[in-house]
Amino acid sequence: MDRSKALIALARRLERAASARDWRAVDRADRELATLMSSLSVRGSPSAAERAALERARRAHEQAREECARELARIGRALAEARDRRDGCLAYAMSSEG
Repeated sequence: MDRSKALIALARRLERAASARDWRAVDRADRELATLMSSLSVRGSPSAAERAALERARRAHEQAREECARELARIGRALAEARDRRDGCLAYAMSSEG
């Protein structure tokens, strides 16, 4: 059975979820994609349509990974800024106690 339609559908879901920054949906699509790819590897050589769909899924996965990395960096910066503000507030509070 050709799984190219399922691969393309999952690639689209992954693209939409990453664009929307819906990390739970990204996780679900990623897990479903991994399951589908495992079943493909058991079957042997993919058809030409499946190879094209696999390439589409690979690109979608790479884009989602890059979006996740950007979000991780953004959150890291926000946490560092919050830590810096907290340290400044604590220092101010300690200096005003006296």
